[in-house]
Amino acid sequence: MKSLKSLNKIEPKWFNELILKCSPTKLENFYVYDKILRQKSNLSNNQKQTKSTFSFKWRKESSYKESFYNFMTDWLNKKYGKIEENLKLYTSDSKPLILDAGCGAGVSTLCYFKSVFDKINLVGVDVSDSIDIFRKNLKKKKINNIGLIQADLNKLPFKDNTFDFIFSEGVLHHTSSTRTAICRLSKKLKPKGIFMFYVYKKKAPIREFSDDYIRNYLQKFSAKETWNLLKSLTELGTELGKINQKIVIKNPIKYLGIPAGETTVQRLIYWNFLKIFYRDDFSFEECLHVNFDWFTPTNALRQTPENVKNWCEKAKIDIIKLNIEESGMTVVGKKN
Repeated sequence: MKSLKSLNKIEPKWFNELILKCSPTKLENFYVYDKILRQKSNLSNNQKQTKSTFSFKWRKESSYKESFYNFMTDWLNKKYGKIEENLKLYTSDSKPLILDAGCGAGVSTLCYFKSVFDKINLVGVDVSDSIDIFRKNLKKKKINNIGLIQADLNKLPFKDNTFDFIFSEGVLHHTSSTRTAICRLSKKLKPKGIFMFYVYKKKAPIREFSDDYIRNYLQKFSAKETWNLLKSLTELGTELGKINQKIVIKNPIKYLGIPAGETTVQRLIYWNFLKIFYRDDFSFEECLHVNFDWFTPTNALRQTPENVKNWCEKAKIDIIKLNIEESGMTVVGKKN
């Protein structure tokens, strides 16, 4: 840093005090701009692409409106359980200190923690410029007890055993190694602290192939070009979503990963052959936002439940709750 005196520009006060407890050596790679602590760029090419992707996506504020927030709130509460109940898993005499690792523009943060902001202190970290959008939204909502930092979540300046909770919604699979990210973040968690995260699950074999094929194809285009290229795919998903006819798969097709049961045409294709997101309560741009989020990042790792269980064990995280869906896996765990 040019001068550690610039640290006094960081808000809120408790966050400023937390930063001052960090090792000066670790802070040498940081600077302060617009009252946010920011890491000097030292990213791999894949992480630079991830940063660019999510900076672009979260600047598209018209692509995540009220319906998107409502969906996220319901989905997060269903996956993790109510935050009020999860806070009871870790007792503390003071306000619990929470790290939101990969907060983006703060959508998941604002959806999941909105009922307890007066009961917690929260640090939001993201590698992308979306951190500035988050700060702007906090000002609009007059929320002033969240500290923000722009940094690689694998290279945080905080000491080990700092946080009571770590929350990472749909982020760890966008690092170079989900396993490494889990292990490094868990070190920042206090003993008996709570780790809550969601990662992608491996899909049916043809879906895996088509996802990788499209993602690799899109790598040569800019984020803006990719956004436009994915409009036609989103249009396909929208048209298929309008087909209300139910179909019944009487017997599972195991070699294609297709289970037995009732479904729709759009859902059959979506889960087993090609990601073409559609919800009838979403605008076209909100559906495009979800497809862009999936196909654009170079790093978009998918895991098996066995992977996640093994990595948690090695990170000394005892799994309290493991919610496995077709899309991914949600973990609520406690550090032993």
